Parts: sequence; structure tokens; C-alpha cells
Amino acid sequence: MSDFDEIFEDAMGGSQPLGAAAEFIDACRLYLTRSKFAEDQSSIFFSRLSEVLLHRGWRENAAACARVAFELRPEQEDVANLCAWVFSNCQRYEDAAAAYERLLQIRPRWAEGHRHISGSLAAAGRLDRAMLHAGTASDLDTHSFEFALHAAALCEAAGRYQDATRAAASPHAPAPLAADVGPQICSGRA
Repeated sequence: MSDFDEIFEDAMGGSQPLGAAAEFIDACRLYLTRSKFAEDQSSIFFSRLSEVLLHRGWRENAAACARVAFELRPEQEDVANLCAWVFSNCQRYEDAAAAYERLLQIRPRWAEGHRHISGSLAAAGRLDRAMLHAGTASDLDTHSFEFALHAAALCEAAGRYQDATRAAASPHAPAPLAADVGPQICSGRA
């Protein structure tokens, strides 16, 4: 068993969380350098490792590994996507927003990406930018009432009540039920 295998086994199979994430990450980097892994392979390794660590409940270590992966290859879409997800779940909202921003440079018309960055920015207290991305998500996916409600909720949180009402009453909102439809649905006649 190699040094790396032992380190990885300790991390993944051990009953205690890693006490020194920096040492573990440095050991991983050293192993990957000695093994002559390409940066894209190393970034994939660290992003996948961050996911494993997150599922183990080791958020600090997961975020640290995701940060390494993202620093190595921020332009690699699968790495940026997984890192954004890990950062969000580790409550590293600024890091998540940076990863989503990078993804939106790759796919600027990705409505769900605008929704995700909006949530990360809102959680980081950056409501103005969050509202912009929420509006973009809603405009890009005109069939998503969820996006319209998200934009409305952010406007309401910012005290922009008229904008909130406008967003909630946007063309994305489902049409109100006719007065006689409700009784028909309840009676099974619809």
C-alpha cells in the first residue's frame, strides 16, 4: 500500500474527522505531483474527494478540497459545478457564487445557474446582485414559476414590495383557476 493509499484510507475509513485538513491536502498534492497527474486529473480528484468528505460530514475538509480543485481548473465545467455544489452545502456562499459565476461564463443562458448564483449571493448578503440573477433566471425560463417566486421573495426581502408583486404576477405565474374549477376538481368532475 502506498503512502497515498494509507492517507486516503485513513481519511475515508477512519472514524474520526481529519484533524488537519491542510496536511491531508498537502499530502494529496504531493502524491499527485510525484505521480505526474495532469492538473485536470488533479482537479477532478480533489473535487470528487470534496464530495466524499461532504457526505462524511466533514465540511471544513470538503470546502478545502473543493477550493484546491477550483483553483487548479476553474474553467473545467464538471469541476466548477461540483465545487459550487460543495461550497453551497458547506455554507461558503461567496465561494459558491464565484464557482457559479465561472459556470455562467461557460453557459451564460443557463437559467438554473442564474438561480443558483442568486441563492448564493442572497445567502452572502448581496441582495442587489442576487435579484439581478434571479430576474435573469426568470427571464430565461419563462415557464418556471419557481424562478419568478424566487425573484419575488428576494425583492420582498430587500423591501422592494412593488417589484416583488410584479415578479410574482409575471407572465410566469400560473393563471388563476376559474371560479367553477375548484368544486369540479374536488368532486372529481374535472
